[in-house]
Amino acid sequence: NQRSDSQLVTFEQFDTSGAFMQTAALIKNLDLVITVDTSVAHLAGALGVPVWLMLAHAADFRWFSDRSDCPWYPTMRLFRQKKQYEWKPVIEMIKNELFQNLNFSNQLLKKNIIIKTLIIRKVG
Repeated sequence: NQRSDSQLVTFEQFDTSGAFMQTAALIKNLDLVITVDTSVAHLAGALGVPVWLMLAHAADFRWFSDRSDCPWYPTMRLFRQKKQYEWKPVIEMIKNELFQNLNFSNQLLKKNIIIKTLIIRKVG
């Protein structure tokens, strides 16, 4: 017996012009996403975009406890807190990886790099 209130959702019924689709489009145009554990991290991973995920010391069990890779998203790297509430070492690890991967040669640029946070909000 099927419940009378159950309904099959088809792809045609998904909102293809909503805020999450806009977020996906934005992410697809990025070279790298650096974020904490939010829907943006999962979306970037699902889209195959490189994503570096900053995890709290007591991260969700889905991230396991001793890995820097992710079995769910092959393009994701995990950066973990060693101690609770201490984000500075995590940011330093990411900064060092950025400089290695981007091969910066200008020391002045290294000292003056600014990390910005992009806030996406639904308007309307």
